[in-house]
Amino acid sequence: MPADVIERLRAADPARDVDPVAPEALLEQLKAAPRRRPRRRALLLVPVAVAAAIAAFLLPGANTDLAARAYAQTAPAGDRILYVRTTVDTHMRGPRANKDTHAVRERWQQGDRWHERVEMDGRVFGETRGADGVLRLSNGVVASRRYVELREPGFVEEFRKRYEGGTLDDSGTTTFNGRPARRYVVDEERKRAEYFLDAETGMPLGSIEEFAVYQLQPGEGLRGAKPNGTFTATTIVDALEQLPATPENRSKLDG
Repeated sequence: MPADVIERLRAADPARDVDPVAPEALLEQLKAAPRRRPRRRALLLVPVAVAAAIAAFLLPGANTDLAARAYAQTAPAGDRILYVRTTVDTHMRGPRANKDTHAVRERWQQGDRWHERVEMDGRVFGETRGADGVLRLSNGVVASRRYVELREPGFVEEFRKRYEGGTLDDSGTTTFNGRPARRYVVDEERKRAEYFLDAETGMPLGSIEEFAVYQLQPGEGLRGAKPNGTFTATTIVDALEQLPATPENRSKLDG
């Protein structure tokens, strides 16, 4: 390929600033992953940066698949520690109860190990999952296996699993938390999620999730009942970093 064409491809690559460590780990993960139902995600069979560069070169002005870039940039990066800080506001609405909460969550995660600190409405909670796989709460209680399964996927993992499953539907441009964004929608039974990615970099900005809930009257059974309320959670990503595994950062995993 002529040198000038190579330079044009390099200059047009919208993923040229992506940490090169992540795509290597991503390719290893993709090679080991089971085959999923074919959708437009088949583009991931070629390196993300290469595919994006080709698309930008051949189709000037075409919209880059920001979801693919977000997936690559949030891939596990060697022994680095993923640090995510989010602000989460929830709203419960129904005929029997209305309740709002405000929380700031911080999570340090390396593989299956993590430590999370939550400050909710003035109270502080914590939990730590060590190398033994046991999840311990800040009050000393050992969590059940079911609780661990529910807590294991943080914000980033939830997004990545939905991307892998091909359930993210591009819903066009919008704004989120005052920033230009592209919205991706997931519609599930009694649940809708909207993920927002930075319109320029593709990094996750946050999400809005809405669940249909049941608020039963005294003596009323669940059989035959219909959802009569909603629970909405708005998550804003304040920080998302891949930290080097220094002694100081590793100590965060232990709380």
